[in-house]
Amino acid sequence: MGRSILCRALAIAVVGVAASFIPGHADAQAVVRGVLYDDATGAPLKGTVMLVDPSTDAAVVYTASDSAGNFTLRTRLGAYQLAAIHPGYTAVLSAPIQLVDGEQLTVRIPIAEKGGKPAVLPSEKS
Repeated sequence: MGRSILCRALAIAVVGVAASFIPGHADAQAVVRGVLYDDATGAPLKGTVMLVDPSTDAAVVYTASDSAGNFTLRTRLGAYQLAAIHPGYTAVLSAPIQLVDGEQLTVRIPIAEKGGKPAVLPSEKS
């Protein structure tokens, strides 16, 4: 009887894992990739990039860009604002963007040093 329960638990676990790979609306995802860079010099920057829920102003997902300024964010479909911060620089926040199921968005985020001209993020998808 113990073996029967173990086999049933294993079967349920396998079905659950397999179901996570089947595309569905509840698991719909969008991917935002890009580069964070210094607006004046074009040099890539390490910093924090995030997707913000415009209705709550809360970060939904965030990541650090690497030494080449590259980052990848994965999230559910919906409306978000793209934000970036780096010490000594003025934070940037985009206009709301709508991410749809399976979308792969690539962006370049300019960020300006404090005291410099603030960078403006494009409001259109590129």
